[in-house]
Amino acid sequence: MPGGPEPDGLGGTAHYFCGQWQGLYSNPVRQSLFEYMECLEGGKFKAEAAALRLQSIFPSMEATGHVMSIPMPGHTVPKSRHAAVQHDVEVLDELVEAHDVVFQLTDTRESRWLPTVLACKHRKLTINVALGFDTYLAMRHGLATAEGEVPHLGCYFCNDAAAELHDSMKDRTLDQQCTVTRPGLTGLASSMGTELMVGVLHHDLKGLAPADEPLEMEQRTTEPLGIIPHQIRGSMRHFNSRVLHADGFDRCIACSPCIVEAYQERGMEFLHQVFDSPTYLQDITGLKQLFEDVDDLVIDDWGMSDDED
Repeated sequence: MPGGPEPDGLGGTAHYFCGQWQGLYSNPVRQSLFEYMECLEGGKFKAEAAALRLQSIFPSMEATGHVMSIPMPGHTVPKSRHAAVQHDVEVLDELVEAHDVVFQLTDTRESRWLPTVLACKHRKLTINVALGFDTYLAMRHGLATAEGEVPHLGCYFCNDAAAELHDSMKDRTLDQQCTVTRPGLTGLASSMGTELMVGVLHHDLKGLAPADEPLEMEQRTTEPLGIIPHQIRGSMRHFNSRVLHADGFDRCIACSPCIVEAYQERGMEFLHQVFDSPTYLQDITGLKQLFEDVDDLVIDDWGMSDDED
């Protein structure tokens, strides 16, 4: 359901989006919107299956599945696919602009980059849910208070500034790609992300709400639904979770102003440079130079010589 922009860039409507992926036989036990019959004969596309299931659960729901490929940094696009990729980018851009909340649930780190940039461009609340083998992350991306400013809270990529974007699924076994061994992890992480969205939308500042820290037992929050954290990181190995927060990073490869401006000004030309080179984002944000300066500083501070251990 589309919603018009408000002064803080938020309304009260969420949009559920699935990328292009066909169902596996492990899906039904860990994803409530996918059933066994939808895995047969190669499987149905998960976006379309999810939309139909939502409508069967609640007939008044307006849900549409969009099957597309999300182009990713470090994944070169052949010229024969330039037109198709441009179409997918345009559709994704329109979907982000037309909705109030974006949930990022894709399988790879690099596939979350473009939706993050688009959400920053349109100043939309983004809830990111990511899974490890037995760990999970549910977090909200911060919003900039004005155009050209750094978001007040970090995005998914602010937390991992040093890593290059490349094919993160290469040479990984199925249990490293999907949570097939911890089926309850998916529902737990998704529930955290949903509750995080609800809490944000009940705050007076909506997406600009500051990050709350965990409360001691004797303390009370003034918010009707409790604290509104920035990140929740959980571990099934130890059955615990932590509430953390981090400020927006002015050299982030996804949400920093220079990235959003480059996309707005250069469009597909900028994106193709990002697709062709896993280090291009580090170059234009100044991260590469920052790493080199830190390395030089460490060497100078140690003052190592050939005579010292």
